[in-house]
Amino acid sequence: MRFANGTKEEFVVGADHAVWTNWTRSDGSWNGWMSMGGWVQSRIYATPEQENSTSLLYIIATGSDGNDWARVRHSNGYWTSWQPRCFAIPEGHNCA
Repeated sequence: MRFANGTKEEFVVGADHAVWTNWTRSDGSWNGWMSMGGWVQSRIYATPEQENSTSLLYIIATGSDGNDWARVRHSNGYWTSWQPRCFAIPEGHNCA
């Protein structure tokens, strides 16, 4: 994933089933892998969205309960905690 400011960010699922991320600094070097927590059993889907003048990035993965879970990155770099996808993205399809 590449942001408008040139920052690159990558996501992987680790051997511990947590989501891990790494991103580039302003000098182009990589920050180092950091855990985003969670326990996922699927690949990660990264979906950029534009909401008014705010750029958002959703990452979505299937959790240990079989439901889709999401975290949202705001344009200021703040990440939300893991949320059931039906609450993060209203058209989520597998929430009760």
